[in-house]
Amino acid sequence: ALGLDDESTSGLLVGLVDAKRLAAAQALLQRWQTLGLAVELLGPQQAREREPGLSDQAALVGALALPGGGTGNPRLFAQQLRQQAQRLGAGFRFHTTVRAIAADGTGLTLRHEHTPPTSAATRSAESEPGDTLPQALGPQDERFDAVVLCNGLDALALIGPRRSGLVLAAHHEASVTVPLRLLEAHPELGPKAGWIDPSRGLAIARTGQRVRVSGGLAITGTKARRMPDFEALHRGLQHWFPGSVLHQQVQQGQSRRAVCPDGLPLVGSSKPGLWLNLSPGGCGWGLACGAAQVLAQQVAGGEPALDIAALAPQRLA
Repeated sequence: ALGLDDESTSGLLVGLVDAKRLAAAQALLQRWQTLGLAVELLGPQQAREREPGLSDQAALVGALALPGGGTGNPRLFAQQLRQQAQRLGAGFRFHTTVRAIAADGTGLTLRHEHTPPTSAATRSAESEPGDTLPQALGPQDERFDAVVLCNGLDALALIGPRRSGLVLAAHHEASVTVPLRLLEAHPELGPKAGWIDPSRGLAIARTGQRVRVSGGLAITGTKARRMPDFEALHRGLQHWFPGSVLHQQVQQGQSRRAVCPDGLPLVGSSKPGLWLNLSPGGCGWGLACGAAQVLAQQVAGGEPALDIAALAPQRLA
């Protein structure tokens, strides 16, 4: 409805690299289709026809094709969505740290403090005209009818894990984004859409004229830190799509997300006026709009179109 362009491409393939993975997929295929999931089992030649850039040397015995899947640029999507929200009157306060949230029966008091970056490079990279209004120095208190926490592992400090009973772990992931190599003689060097390699724990996605590889998944305690293995991501990309990218202007990133013990998202009311939208796992963008819609219906006092009782925070208490 908003006409957003997020550099999306249609199609998603999951590579099967050995007979064991192929047999497991064959055993589950009919069940998936009975559940309404559009999925097709392809042979190796069919997979390479859909993704002509795949290496002929890489071991491949088949692939699962999910035509309803695809790829896109979530950062570009979020930027455009922010502009639409501002047009409708939403306000944003960047470089601001929430210090505490207190409920008193009539609403919530949110204490926040302006914490601008110290680096001039960071300021210029993250700021745009009209981003945020000037803010006073020092802690500021502001009243709200409702607050939704979408701040991952930092939510525990605001709601108090002992009071809430919530237990979260850290879900680590690394990513590299590189420009696609464009050659007239070889127009299909890189991926056309999305390619997942479960054996290496990699996801390779085409976003416009770039390729993004993510992986290195690990689950740890909330305070643990991990050194990302970016070289493994480069090796995985070279394994499946050799020579497909330019190794200049490489962007590297890592993330720490909240994850629940049961692996499910955490969506719903924690206490009166305080709502949670946490732990989407690796499906943050895929669940974002749906979770926001359901929460908006609940915050407004309505009945959500989807029953999300199984995702409520009380299940972990």
